[in-house]
Amino acid sequence: MKKSGRFGVFKLLCLCLIVAIVSAFPTLAIIKNRSEGLEKNLNGDISNFQGVLTIWNVDTFESGSQSKTVFLEEVSRQFSLKNKGLYFIIKNLSVDEMTENFMNGVFPDVITFGHGIGEMVKPILETLNTKSVESIRSDVLASGTINGELKAVGFLMGGYILASTEEKLATAGIETNQKLSNILNSAGYDVETKKSVKHVASVVYGENAFIRPEIMSEVAFGLALEDKFVSPTMYDAYVDFVGYDKGTILVGTQRDLYKLSGRVKVGKISGVKIEHVNSYTNLIQYAGVVNNQDSARVELSKKFIEFLATVEAQSMTSKIGMINVIGQKFYEEGEFKDMEEQLSGKLIIPNLFNN
Repeated sequence: MKKSGRFGVFKLLCLCLIVAIVSAFPTLAIIKNRSEGLEKNLNGDISNFQGVLTIWNVDTFESGSQSKTVFLEEVSRQFSLKNKGLYFIIKNLSVDEMTENFMNGVFPDVITFGHGIGEMVKPILETLNTKSVESIRSDVLASGTINGELKAVGFLMGGYILASTEEKLATAGIETNQKLSNILNSAGYDVETKKSVKHVASVVYGENAFIRPEIMSEVAFGLALEDKFVSPTMYDAYVDFVGYDKGTILVGTQRDLYKLSGRVKVGKISGVKIEHVNSYTNLIQYAGVVNNQDSARVELSKKFIEFLATVEAQSMTSKIGMINVIGQKFYEEGEFKDMEEQLSGKLIIPNLFNN
C-alpha cells in the first residue's frame, strides 16, 4: 500500500507538468506572433532583394561641412530600415580609381558623381523614370537628361560665392559697399617692396578641371576673369586668399563659405563680405543606376534613387552643408540659410553629359 501511494503521487506530479507545458504553448505562440509583428513594424517590409548593394561616390568638388558619404550613409541606413534584409556598402573613389575599376570590369550598383565626368559614366547608366522623382526641381532634373531620357538625378546642390574683407577692399582702394561682382577685374593692385613690385590679383580661384570655376563668371556675369591668380587646387586658393594675399576677391564654393564662417566665429577674421552667385551652378552631385543583368538589384537601386528625392532624405542635406534639390527650406539660420535662399530661384545648370 505504501509503494502504491508513492506511485500515485508521482503520476500526479507528471500530470501537472504535462498540463503546464500544454498550457504554455498558446502563450508562446502569442509572444512569437507579437515579436514578429513588432519586428515588422520596426524594420519595414522584407526587401525583394536580400543582400548588399554597392554605392560609389566619386567627387569632382567638395561638399560643405562634411563629406557626401556622410549623407549617403545616413540616407541608405534609413532606406534599409524600410527594406529588411537590404544593406549598403558605400565607397568614396577618386576619378582615377573609378576609371581603373571600369577598365577592369568592376562596377557598383549605384554611382554618385558630379560634373566633368558625365561622358565617362553615361554608357553604364540605366534610364530612370522621371515621374518617380517629380519632386526635384525642373532645372536640376533637366541637367541629368540626355536625348529626352533621365540618366542621373541630382540630389545634392552647392553654390558659388565671391568673398572678400573690408580690410582687403580698403587696401585695394575700393569702397567696401561695392558689389564684388562689379569689381572682379578691377580690385587688383601693386605693392612696392625693397627689391621688386608685387602684384595682388583682383581675384584668386583654384584650378579644377572638372567644374572649371572660372566659367562661372562668364555665364553668371558675362565677364571673363582677367586679373587673376590661379592656385593649384581650390583648397590652395582659400589658403592663398586668407593667408598669403594673392587676391582681393576669392571665387569659392560652399566649402569656402563653411571655412570662412568658422574663422569668423572664432575671431580669426572679421569684416567678411559674401556675395552669392544666384544664377548659375554646376556644383551638383548626381545619382545613377548602373546596368546590371540582375533585375532585382536594378529595381531596388531605382527605388533608392526615388528615396533620395523625398523630403525625408533631402532634409538631411543640411547636415553636410549642402542645399536640397526639391525647393524646400531646411536651414533656420546662418550662412547656409542665405545660400539656400539665394539658390531658390531658377538656375542655369549645364548638362551633365556635355562636358
